[in-house]
Amino acid sequence: MENLKRFRDLVSDTDTEIVVEAKFRVENHYWLKESKRIAFKILSKLKELSMTQKQLAEMMGVSPQQINKWVKGNEKFSLDTLLKLQEILDIPIMASYYEKNNKKTAELMDSYEVSENIHFEHIVD
Repeated sequence: MENLKRFRDLVSDTDTEIVVEAKFRVENHYWLKESKRIAFKILSKLKELSMTQKQLAEMMGVSPQQINKWVKGNEKFSLDTLLKLQEILDIPIMASYYEKNNKKTAELMDSYEVSENIHFEHIVD
């Protein structure tokens, strides 16, 4: 009976739960990726500070369940929330894009070969 249900789900005109979830991930991959980066930063800083999610929730004025949702990396953050997290945890949450591009710049600088006595600092100036 279970196999018959799975087969009907596969050939159905309506999207199954799995298909809906997959479409959601594809359509929202950018913010989901950033959300996971933010979650990692939050968890890392909590560990560094020996702070619990409950303590962060109290400082943020939200429920511990909300913090738990954030650290799972599947939540869309409001600008207000991001600013509060940055302030409370003293971490550059909103700098993900800059950090990513800055890393690329650093890699380029590391791979840059100095030729004819030209130094990279002079090129940047």
